[in-house]
Amino acid sequence: MRKWFILFITALFPLAISADETVEYEGLWYNLHDATEEGSSAYAEVISSQNGGSYSGDIVIPSSVINGDADYPVTRVGNDAFYYCTEVTSVSFPVSLESIGDYAFYENYNLKVVELPEGLTTIGVWAFGYVGGAIGGVKVVLPSTLTSIGECAFQTNNTISVVTSNIITPFDINENVFGSGTSAFLLVPSNTKSAYQALAGWNVFD
Repeated sequence: MRKWFILFITALFPLAISADETVEYEGLWYNLHDATEEGSSAYAEVISSQNGGSYSGDIVIPSSVINGDADYPVTRVGNDAFYYCTEVTSVSFPVSLESIGDYAFYENYNLKVVELPEGLTTIGVWAFGYVGGAIGGVKVVLPSTLTSIGECAFQTNNTISVVTSNIITPFDINENVFGSGTSAFLLVPSNTKSAYQALAGWNVFD
């Protein structure tokens, strides 16, 4: 009976093929997640610096991380990955990216352009909160593939000047995603203006 019980539990909760690993690759740190017997794919997640410092300068996130003979597509920027990295000046995102976690780029005061790639579906809460606080004039580009934007994701002290949304069919977002007092301009695809104006969160733009 005991053997049968163990086999039953193993069938319900298959064991992972191998454990996760944390590595540094081309100046950034990642959690590498291996494929499991449940059918999930291997992927890499950008995480905060693990050497006691913080990221700075021009950041280039690659489309994949090579570790030994394995190639891990970079699909996620993790929670707090670039939290309070005040010296980051630019970020290049890969087309492999699918999600950006909570507070991922919170208080990146010198980041002036946030151009997010097609393929991205999810942005977490406060992900870009107070971005560009030291410079203003921040430009944000949202991909057509977005399906979820967390609360206060782009909440700033009016440092964002232009938001370009490529979303053809806009969806409801919280009214505090951009802040009710935003002075930014919103640029949308042709023939979608009325749809944006009818939705909470988007109708905060003049």
